[in-house]
Amino acid sequence: MKILLVDDELEYGVVMKKILQKKGYLVDIALSGEEAINIIKKDKNYDLVLSDVMMKNMDGVQLLDRIKSINRDIEVILVTGYGSIENAV
Repeated sequence: MKILLVDDELEYGVVMKKILQKKGYLVDIALSGEEAINIIKKDKNYDLVLSDVMMKNMDGVQLLDRIKSINRDIEVILVTGYGSIENAV
């Protein structure tokens, strides 16, 4: 499985990448929504995008919409460290 991690905090991305690689996944990191879109436009073969919700310029929900307009088959999971009922629903 090929995964793209999207988070504007490099440290989080590096830790998650190591964890997922130990489980046998192929993992790339993007530090912004814009970078993620550029990566996906070049390589549409990602199985999963794991993205932070709270990012500058393009949040995770906007990124989800853009990804689905490029390739509807890519699954997207949005995560956040700023949990609230409003964000989850």
